[in-house]
Amino acid sequence: MLPFNAFQPRLRLLLLALLLLLPATSQATGTLSIVSSSRWVTVGRVFDGDTFRTTKGEKIRLLAINTPEITHQRKPGEVYGQRAKRRLQQLIGGKIVQLRFDKEKKGYYGRTLAHIYLKNGRWINQILVEEGFAHVYTFMPNHNKTPALLQSERRARAAKRGIWHTQRFRVLQSNELSNRNIGQFRLIEGAVTQLHSW
Repeated sequence: MLPFNAFQPRLRLLLLALLLLLPATSQATGTLSIVSSSRWVTVGRVFDGDTFRTTKGEKIRLLAINTPEITHQRKPGEVYGQRAKRRLQQLIGGKIVQLRFDKEKKGYYGRTLAHIYLKNGRWINQILVEEGFAHVYTFMPNHNKTPALLQSERRARAAKRGIWHTQRFRVLQSNELSNRNIGQFRLIEGAVTQLHSW
């Protein structure tokens, strides 16, 4: 009869094989989801102030912000549209950047939604807001970074940086609203007197 010690290496090998064959636990799944919550890409073409394409052809939309439109097709450009595009080009053009995701990774138009970071840790979405090239533009359920972006926007508005010193983006009083504001992003100030559900 073999001593018990002779079975220990075989027993260890058998236990290791069983562990490898078992389905992943929720803890292992969580680890994998953390790993997949960011990745690195190389910037190809910058389309405008909040959209670019990687060198592999993936179209990326900067998450939680919006910059003024540039001229495209038959639509005229908005104030600061070209400046926002140039600034994004300066910040990320041709560089390797990190995409960090929130809950939903794809937007309505099939673009990848991400917060963009440089290798030195600079957060591009926030830089554009802080410098007045973009305003905060969030949708459920992607609200992970909204509080920090709103602080940056408040600072840019207070300092009247970029878009915030233009007539187009000035804060409107509620009694100034009219039909010409339909379809525009505007910040409105006023007292709430009634609430209705819709």
